[in-house]
Amino acid sequence: MLDASKGYEELRRLWEEVVKIGFEKLDQESFIADQDLADKIRSIIRGKTISYRYALITQLLAKVLSPGINALALQKRAELRGSFDARSFCKNTVVVFEKEYLENILGGSHDPYVSKPLRHEVISLDVTKEIKDKEGWRFLYEVLKAVQDKNDVEYAKSVLKQALLEVRRLLIEASASGRVSVSKSPTLTELNNVIGRFLAKPSGGARAQAIVYALLRVVNKRTSAFKDIKTAKSTVADSFSGRLADVECIGEGGKIKVAISVTEILDAQKLKEELDKSIQRGLDRLILVAHEIKHDPQFQEIMDSYVKNYKIDIIVESITKFVDIFTTLLNDKMREEFILEVFDVLKELGYKDHIIDWSKALKDQGIIKISQQGK
Repeated sequence: MLDASKGYEELRRLWEEVVKIGFEKLDQESFIADQDLADKIRSIIRGKTISYRYALITQLLAKVLSPGINALALQKRAELRGSFDARSFCKNTVVVFEKEYLENILGGSHDPYVSKPLRHEVISLDVTKEIKDKEGWRFLYEVLKAVQDKNDVEYAKSVLKQALLEVRRLLIEASASGRVSVSKSPTLTELNNVIGRFLAKPSGGARAQAIVYALLRVVNKRTSAFKDIKTAKSTVADSFSGRLADVECIGEGGKIKVAISVTEILDAQKLKEELDKSIQRGLDRLILVAHEIKHDPQFQEIMDSYVKNYKIDIIVESITKFVDIFTTLLNDKMREEFILEVFDVLKELGYKDHIIDWSKALKDQGIIKISQQGK
């Protein structure tokens, strides 16, 4: 008997390993050396037959969970040693996992094995003439046959991670290319929940910067307070990009009117570092925005000292409060415009991997819907 709860946890653990891979390395990453097998896995995940996607992950997961399982068996009554009930195992593991983590990217099926190809007792080339998508069926057979012949748990795990890697690539592409529509204008509480959840995952400042940059772009569209709003990827050094701040609000003549410093955590030491950089760069108006602000005893003393000695204007605010103020002062559509602007910013800056989490946080609050282009 396969333990579905253990299967679910194993799938979640392997997915977390795949998710840790940075977007920049995603196209070059591979968990298996056999490129032909990797190409077949890719073809199955992106193929036209939805049930094959579920079958690939389910059969591999079963093999990882219990080495005695036959990866080619679909039904318990199959005349194979190691046969099992793949249908119920899939419903209690992969189907649940897809809904919670994969945005229904596999197809959103509640019972994938009820489809005609998977009603056979075994995945076999002997039944190919009864199969509509013959190439997909052959690829599914060949991948699972390779795993079964090897009969090694670690190898099965590597092949499963390769399948999950393809799922993640597909998920990123779908999130980046889908058409986003706002279902409702969120309340402050809902918006704060979304931002808090989005920023909870460390990103080297990329997510925080995208939020602030998107907000200021929307504000400037409404107010025309600045000639331009500029930024660059957080991984690009200020000196290399020519920036004097994380986000620059540019006035007439190209001079920076307001400099925005964005960070995930702001404490006294970080505050002093940012203020020193601002003085060196000749900035006299600085807004420091952070996801988390640690008001330790020295914090206010440092601010007062720089204001007095350098005549610099300083504002320190949390990202959520910063967003709250502007999206409340302007009309209700402001929040909707801001949500969509974050998508645009993440795409422009090449943060496609972050789009998934922004999208999921919004969808879980019922704020947006995403449909694929042309549908």
